[in-house]
Amino acid sequence: MNSPVGGAYAQNGRVMREEIRADKRKDGSSPPRVCVCVMMNHPYPANLPLLRRVYAGRFSELLFLIPFAEVDDPDVITVYRGSYAHAAYISDARARLSTIDCDYFLFVHDDVLLNPQFDESSFTDLLPLGRDDGFIPWVYKTPDRLGEWIWYFALLPRLLHPKSLLFGSGIEPNNLLRYLPTADEIRAGFVRSGATFTERVTISLPTVEEAGPRAHPAAGSPSVVVLDGLAAALDHADPTQRRINEHTLATLEELTAALAEAASRQGIADEARTIKLPIPLAASAYFTDCYVVPRSRFDRFAHYMGVAGAAGLFVEIIAPTILHAVCDRVHTAATLDLNFEGFHRARRLEEFRDRKVIASHPFKFSMFKEPAQADGFMRIVDTLRTGGLLRPEMAAAAGLDASHTDTMKETGWHILEAWGRWSAERFATLKLVAPARQGVIRFRLRAPRLVGHHVNTSGSITLAGGASVSFVIPPTQSGLLIDVPFTTPRTGDALSITVKNDALICPRDFDTASPDPRWLGVGLAEIAFH
Repeated sequence: MNSPVGGAYAQNGRVMREEIRADKRKDGSSPPRVCVCVMMNHPYPANLPLLRRVYAGRFSELLFLIPFAEVDDPDVITVYRGSYAHAAYISDARARLSTIDCDYFLFVHDDVLLNPQFDESSFTDLLPLGRDDGFIPWVYKTPDRLGEWIWYFALLPRLLHPKSLLFGSGIEPNNLLRYLPTADEIRAGFVRSGATFTERVTISLPTVEEAGPRAHPAAGSPSVVVLDGLAAALDHADPTQRRINEHTLATLEELTAALAEAASRQGIADEARTIKLPIPLAASAYFTDCYVVPRSRFDRFAHYMGVAGAAGLFVEIIAPTILHAVCDRVHTAATLDLNFEGFHRARRLEEFRDRKVIASHPFKFSMFKEPAQADGFMRIVDTLRTGGLLRPEMAAAAGLDASHTDTMKETGWHILEAWGRWSAERFATLKLVAPARQGVIRFRLRAPRLVGHHVNTSGSITLAGGASVSFVIPPTQSGLLIDVPFTTPRTGDALSITVKNDALICPRDFDTASPDPRWLGVGLAEIAFH
């Protein structure tokens, strides 16, 4: 391992990236060239060495956008934005990024762990984007009322009153709209991608009668919104804090009233205090921490994001809005059948064996503080990339608990029952750790019970790169033992097993009184090595 931020390691990284440029996809075509830009909300240059190792050799270019910190590293670009406007990092880095020869820019935050199998060679398989298409995992319509969403307080005053001395940026209102995409361009982009969006917002807060005592946008702590920031630790039992909350709640109410009156004077509000927004809006929440911009539309996107950043427009709203305006189409996890549930809940690392499981967020690289922990974590990353099985001792070396590992992986099966489990698809697979020796695997199989009907349960069991044995369980038998020869070269290697069912059976089709509506193949009661 070379110097963590010095030129020697950066040069080695470039050599590795040059090697993948000559790679070919399985169909003989060249993969798209992808520049990964790792963005940091906060200056954490100490995470650079591990981030380099995680992404080394996977993409044509790798750059790091770090706020404020000046790092002596040719792959680091210092930017000057806060986390609420982090998409405008791109305008700060525009001069450098414009020199990159690539097809797509993948912007990903340093608290996102991408699936180790996701690289340039698999990019098109997972993200089949057109030349002028973008990607963001999720886009949704922003709420119709100011009081239903705290982030409107970080956007609407700046968008509607950019010359305000209190919360404005000093940009003339006409200039702000002049240098952003037009409402028609944004609306057309949303329509092309089939995205829902908001064009009118009611400037009002919900009342206690409407939504209950905790439905206020500040969720019981107005000072979190106005003063302290979302990460503030507040003592709600403290009398002083209660007074602060009361004052800041009053501030929000006055701000809401001021916005409504100003909109009325401008002629953009109706009697219900509903205003027509100057541009349509959609949002992506923290999914804005991972998105793709096509190189063909990068210059327009960077320009607009610079304008939005100068105006202080909140990133989680303005980034997806501008992305739709500049791209032919913006794809999402839903349209591409990808799994981004890792943005909602912590991912076990073993789940990354499914390539469609794209990311875990937030993932703190700083947890691997010691070199031995970083080495242990990289062993996990490399194992996931090569399709091996994760074992508890690997997690322990990285300082993680054993929940990230297992000794069996299965797809195409119903849930585990007391006796075993039923296969649920024509092809059901298992991956498990086998002993390093020759022998046989004995499978104890079970047939679905169909009283009064004569149906064979048949199929085959195949080991990856090895033997295949067919089976038939006649209706006179409830189960069967079969032996399949196997050989594993090394202790701990993963052994893949495929169970093929000639047919699936639904018990309820044979007996309407059956409580089981599932489609069943053969049941697997036991596996033993002999």
